[in-house]
Amino acid sequence: MNCKTSLFLFLFLCMAEAVCSQTKSTATFQPADSIDRQITLDGVEVRGAKIVNTIKGQNIYPTANQLRHSSDGYALLARLALPGIMVKPQEHTVSVPDVYGAVQLRINDVIATEQDLLAIDMKSVKYVEYIKNPGVRYGDGVGIVINFVVKRAVSGYACGVNLTQFVTAKSGNHNVYGRWNFGKSELDVDYTAKHNHFNGYNEKNSTDYLLADGTNYHKESNTISSSMSATTNNVRLRYSLADSSRYVFQSTLQGFFENSPHDRIINKLFVADKTDETYKLTHDRTSSPSIDLYSHVSLGAHENITANLVGTRIDSRYAYRCSELGKVYSYSVDGMAHSLSGEAVYENSLKPFTFSSGVQYFQKYAENVYLGDVATTTREHISNVYFFSQLAGKLSRLRYQLGLGFSRQYYSQSAHHYNQWMFRPKLLLSYPLGNFNFRYTADFTQNPSRVAQLSDVAIQTDEMTINAGNPNLKTVKRIEQTFDASYQSPRLYSAIVMFYRSNMRPNMEEIIREQGKFVFTQSNQRRINVLVVSDDTRYDIIPDKLSLRLYGCLLRCFNYGNDYKHHFSSFNFSADLTAYLGSFSLTAYADNGWRFLEGEHKGCQAAPYSYLSATYNKGAFSVSLTASYLFSGNTLRDHSELLNRYVHSRFEAHNSDYANLVSLDFAFRLDGGRKYQRINRRMNNQDNDSGILK
Repeated sequence: MNCKTSLFLFLFLCMAEAVCSQTKSTATFQPADSIDRQITLDGVEVRGAKIVNTIKGQNIYPTANQLRHSSDGYALLARLALPGIMVKPQEHTVSVPDVYGAVQLRINDVIATEQDLLAIDMKSVKYVEYIKNPGVRYGDGVGIVINFVVKRAVSGYACGVNLTQFVTAKSGNHNVYGRWNFGKSELDVDYTAKHNHFNGYNEKNSTDYLLADGTNYHKESNTISSSMSATTNNVRLRYSLADSSRYVFQSTLQGFFENSPHDRIINKLFVADKTDETYKLTHDRTSSPSIDLYSHVSLGAHENITANLVGTRIDSRYAYRCSELGKVYSYSVDGMAHSLSGEAVYENSLKPFTFSSGVQYFQKYAENVYLGDVATTTREHISNVYFFSQLAGKLSRLRYQLGLGFSRQYYSQSAHHYNQWMFRPKLLLSYPLGNFNFRYTADFTQNPSRVAQLSDVAIQTDEMTINAGNPNLKTVKRIEQTFDASYQSPRLYSAIVMFYRSNMRPNMEEIIREQGKFVFTQSNQRRINVLVVSDDTRYDIIPDKLSLRLYGCLLRCFNYGNDYKHHFSSFNFSADLTAYLGSFSLTAYADNGWRFLEGEHKGCQAAPYSYLSATYNKGAFSVSLTASYLFSGNTLRDHSELLNRYVHSRFEAHNSDYANLVSLDFAFRLDGGRKYQRINRRMNNQDNDSGILK
């Protein structure tokens, strides 16, 4: 399928639906402005539209069946089938292709954790807000925001469990939670435990190095055996005090602990006329306590101030050991990082527009002590401040959003430092026309480097490879433009989206040939441009009983390094079908992964994925059986190709533990005396970057 095919599919479905509406309907359908609007179709009353276009994106109103058959937020997102979003309910993950930026999950406009999504009461969900190209205050690198708008409980209690155990693999993900409301107060307790142990991981790697004398050095390796395990524990205690019409105060204490004690990979290595058995051992441990303070105060009927302050400490230890051709390469890192982030936003709902303005602040210090083959200590200071203002309103049919921001980024490490200011405007226009809606956005954004990439450390990881940070990296400037046209009727929603991003002086991998070794590092090079043309179509074959969603995307990558250029095209698709049969629901999903070329790396961000799921729901009880990565004896997890002039490599990673993976999900929720009242919380800024170069 190409762009013309997507356009033809879009127009054909629109015309077909229009014909069906004229021949079968006694009244025409117009997109609803609120969920309470009523439309009569063949004598059947339909309350509102399931998808309502807004200036930000879409408000999606789940049906009663979708809510009833969803035990948590991940299951609900899977049933809503949002454009370009890949949800793995049994793994508790939501992802989007890197080209769009990060996906940010929120509840009542605050960044939500995994525990929050698992504990959502479906009876409290009003709608899900899907925000494309979010406004200036959502942070750097965020391409899509998914916000659950829910009513706040003001009395009663709720407690429950979400247990996911993989039957065919040694892996599980379990959550226990409790909520108690008394008067204006609420107390929340959450505990999450994850574990996995895999022995089926195997990789194939073939690499050709072009040496300085013009000869070729070839290495090839295949995995003989492997063992990987990890445990994660997360404990959270939260107290909130709220009067919905006047104020909200919330405090959260959280502890995160992750440990991968002994990951081992043994490979068979072939080099020229030599054969060797090599091994790699890694140990990774992280603990991170945090405190989060939040307040929201109404200054009157139209004005409010929201503030958030988060303090985080990250303690980490990482160890690496590799034996290859009679030599051992090893190092360890003891790391410590602490950060303080805050945000304050003022909002005034004037006529004919809403004005908002605020400031975000982030301060971080990271100290990492390297021992072994690398003996050094890095100390990094990072300080970011961001001022923004925004107007949002309506002129006749035209809805608009104008944003303006200024950011300052400061970084220092030893003798390296920089201080960079950036001007960041944003324009968003939306125009509804009957059953159609047209939308255009232009955004000037930035993409700061990860702390680890800025590290002034060089580490030799095998015979030929040295990984090195670059403290001279500068923040990437981006210009992003999006145009989309959508059509909506009672049973059909279809949208074509065209997205173009231009990265100016982006961070791109650079390989330097140096004294018989090859140094892999990052540097600011010429540019990376990306064009995406996609079509997303959702159709209710039988309203509220059987629904189909098809998504197709044409990706074109343009990479211009200092000494090369690479172009690449790929087609990516997904499809899912959901049926509701009384207390049962059935879901089938499949995609082909996400193939891309960034810099000189061609690969697949997410390997092809498919699953079949059956869910039984009865009141507070829900059980699901899911089979994923179907018809695969040795599931592909990653594959990539490096196209560098000095180093050409092909890499494949498989894991037989994931083949035909079967999981059993059990959820139970017990509540009593629950009454709800809507309340908004708007922000959360927890840090999770340890800054260790691995």
